[in-house]
Amino acid sequence: MSYEGIREEHSAVRTHAGMFDVSHMGEVEVEGPGALAFLQRVLSNDVAKVEVGGAQYSCLCNEEGGVLDDLFLYRLGGDRWLIVTNSANHEADLAWLGRWSRDFDVAVRDVADRYAMLAVQGPHARGVVASTLGVEPPPRMAVAPVRIGARPALACGTGYTGEDGVELLIDPEIAPAIWAELLDAGVVPCGLGARDTLRLEACFHLHGNDLTPERTPVEAGLGWCCADETGFVGSEAVAAARRERTVSARQFVNVTV
Repeated sequence: MSYEGIREEHSAVRTHAGMFDVSHMGEVEVEGPGALAFLQRVLSNDVAKVEVGGAQYSCLCNEEGGVLDDLFLYRLGGDRWLIVTNSANHEADLAWLGRWSRDFDVAVRDVADRYAMLAVQGPHARGVVASTLGVEPPPRMAVAPVRIGARPALACGTGYTGEDGVELLIDPEIAPAIWAELLDAGVVPCGLGARDTLRLEACFHLHGNDLTPERTPVEAGLGWCCADETGFVGSEAVAAARRERTVSARQFVNVTV
């Protein structure tokens, strides 16, 4: 949960650079000619807008519009994508994706054992990663294949702290050495306690707290990442929640005026 203390780690991310071992997150690879259509069906955001090398935040919803998970999607190639799931939901997400993939020409693979994940976050994070590891981080909400030493890796311009930074998806065998290099370069090790205070301060959601299978993205304040017109699983319920919210807002304005 913490190394030197949540307050100190929180401050390090806001003022310099902190790193989180988030290797507990899950990874799912989606590949095939039907990948785009499949992801458009199961994810709430408009997947068609993601270009190769792009990233997108989205929700995985059930038929009632409840949030099964919130996740990041990366487009690695024309028909090759990577989903990063929340750790507690990984097995359930994988089963859900597998269920809906049967109607599409697509392969869904659990690749969580291929990756360790280090999130380096803060105003100096990109510079430290570039100078220490020889990796030029991609722009915000983008992904790029890189090499760290002799090993292939993915550098992602994403994070969940409200700061700029990079998330490195790397071979688990080299993760301890990479951690040590960044530590020697002055990056502050941070635990999940600081990650929670940082995401709270940035108004980012946590599944199981702010997001649940009983609450739609609209009710949780994530209507912006739901493209109802794409017909994703649960889209009708999400659209209904959006209409109800609009009507309630109008009634409130009429009463207060």
